[in-house]
Amino acid sequence: MVLAASDLTGWWVGYSIGALITLIVAALVVTIIMTARRIAAVAEDATRSLVESRERTEALWEVATTNLIAQEILEGATAARRALGGGDEEEDPATKRAQDAVSGSLPVGPDLNRELGL
Repeated sequence: MVLAASDLTGWWVGYSIGALITLIVAALVVTIIMTARRIAAVAEDATRSLVESRERTEALWEVATTNLIAQEILEGATAARRALGGGDEEEDPATKRAQDAVSGSLPVGPDLNRELGL
């Protein structure tokens, strides 16, 4: 009996080491899975934020059109004022300020792309 028990000691040590390695690997796999789930959650939040940012800034792409329309309206109003005998826009500082504000308020075209870093 003593001889049989001493022969099994190596087996018990081997099984113990194998069980310990299995537990360590299982713990590492669980940790990796939990980390991957956290990364997926953060990525989903980032994607939602990017979509929301895109939706909120879509109007910026129409600024050039808005500036052009405002310029046309101002030119039409100035022409109407001249036709009605209102004088030259150089004489009226308010008209000059309005023209300066419309023409230089926001960048358009390539200037807009440069301002946005595109």
